[in-house]
Amino acid sequence: MFNFVAVMKRWLVILMSFFYVWTSTAQQSLKINNCITLGQIPQTALPVCGTRGLSQSSVPIFSTSSLVVPGCSDGSSVNYTDKNPFWYKFTCYASGPISFVITPNNPGDDYDWQLYDVTGRNIQDVFRDPTMVVIGNWSGTPGLTGASLTGANFIQCASFPTDNAPNFALSPNLIQGHEYLLLVSHYDDTQSGYVLSFDIGRDNITDNTPPAISKVTADLCNGTRIGLKFNKKIMCSSITKRDNTEFEIIDNSGNPISSPIVSSVSGFRCESGGCNTGFDTDSLSIILSDTLPPGNYTIRIKNGADNNTLLDNCDNVIPSGTNSTPFTVVPKMNAEFFWNIKYGCKYDTVSYFPKYPAGITSFQWTFDSQITNTSNSPNPVVVYPIFGNRITSIEITNQYNCKVRYRDTIYLYNTLKAGIGATNIICPDDGGIFFSRSIGDSIQQWSWNFGNGNTLIENSPSEHTQAYPNATNQDYQIPVKLIITNNLGCVDSNTVYIKIVRNCFIAVPNAFTPNGDGLNDFLYPLNAYKAQQLKFAVFDRFGNRLFYTENWNKKWDGRYKGKDANAGTYVWYLNYFDPERNKQVVLKGATILIR
Repeated sequence: MFNFVAVMKRWLVILMSFFYVWTSTAQQSLKINNCITLGQIPQTALPVCGTRGLSQSSVPIFSTSSLVVPGCSDGSSVNYTDKNPFWYKFTCYASGPISFVITPNNPGDDYDWQLYDVTGRNIQDVFRDPTMVVIGNWSGTPGLTGASLTGANFIQCASFPTDNAPNFALSPNLIQGHEYLLLVSHYDDTQSGYVLSFDIGRDNITDNTPPAISKVTADLCNGTRIGLKFNKKIMCSSITKRDNTEFEIIDNSGNPISSPIVSSVSGFRCESGGCNTGFDTDSLSIILSDTLPPGNYTIRIKNGADNNTLLDNCDNVIPSGTNSTPFTVVPKMNAEFFWNIKYGCKYDTVSYFPKYPAGITSFQWTFDSQITNTSNSPNPVVVYPIFGNRITSIEITNQYNCKVRYRDTIYLYNTLKAGIGATNIICPDDGGIFFSRSIGDSIQQWSWNFGNGNTLIENSPSEHTQAYPNATNQDYQIPVKLIITNNLGCVDSNTVYIKIVRNCFIAVPNAFTPNGDGLNDFLYPLNAYKAQQLKFAVFDRFGNRLFYTENWNKKWDGRYKGKDANAGTYVWYLNYFDPERNKQVVLKGATILIR
């Protein structure tokens, strides 16, 4: 897309086609190199020490969004952006004017800048709120730029390089206690860098207060983490993250402890690389190799492997040998618990006893979801009507608001459920097989009544075969009952009904009368109790299949497609596996439908 600001600020304005190609390539590069270093966005602005210059040896190609430039961007077709930027932050400690110079490493480079007052504001608003802008300069003239006592008393808008528009703005008057952001934007893509130096008022933006530990907070809940708060920001680069020697822990007698040791140190938002990290921090976290024993301690600052302690951005140091204020470590909590069980036949009663230390202020028990019960009592008693594995958890809180959770499974062994495995249908001359399918860890007795006059009491379960002669020449059912007893004297019983049939010979009738009188109304293979993988089909004399089933209890009612089939002869086909003879049986025949 054509950008009018390029026409105003580029030397070779006549090479429009070249500019279009360059813009497309640069935009792709911006996406690839998005957020590659600290200082490219306001959130990671680099801290300024006014008494020393800041040198940027290289300026990565990068851009985030459009800017508001008072007096220039309102109603203008020029699009002002923070192109190839670095952002800087500083605080004014004494009111007064300030002057600075941006000196390009390449004198032919074009740099722009804008100063913002961000006191009490969301720094992201610098992209849209003109009231935050203090002063700036967007001249297209290459070379030195900045603020001076003789500079222009306005913001110089974008211009042609040949216009020789002023590169310096009038030095702004900073206000004590206010915070500022300075944007330095590199219009050219040479990446050659620059030097930012302050002159008038540089002492007003320099904080020479030595850094110091203002607060120590020990993790009272596990004793392996110590937090440090400082009176000002310290440089992330001055922190030794691993094998740290800048901190040692002093016991109540004033002696350094040998164990646990400091295993790592991290600064809040001090992660390395990327634009979402920090340049400096006022908070550190010390991770120990193990839990500190209960007691009172202090932190002592020492020189690290870099031969200094922690530094602020003006190289002010925390003096070696400085001790922090004391901090306390309390005993580590343990939420484990034990229990007593009173067993019963219908329900069990469990009494809980936690092994909690002193200083616990609250208990929160959660019992098995089958119970849907909670308790705030130190020693709850719970009634369980359902046996087996029951899950219990507890959360305890101490006076420091530390919370510890523990969960355990209680096994209530006295589940008792009688079950019978049985032959469901018994043919003549066949025996029925019966065995226990009961559930329970403490069953001591199995009492059988087989329904044929035979009973049995046993102390260990086994398989039983029983005969059931059919003297009535009729199908009938008989009950088989099992009673089980466990070591508590609890009992449970189960009864199943088995069918004694008069005939298991498979046959297909040679005639049937589907007239609804309840006699011989259906055509199907009779007595196919033992048949496996059965297939039965009926065909008319033209070979059309009128009925098919794989379940011998499903019967042909003499109808086809909702209509009565004509009286006459029909062919049937029967295929099944006979498990007693271990063979496949195929039968064919004819049946007369009589109406």
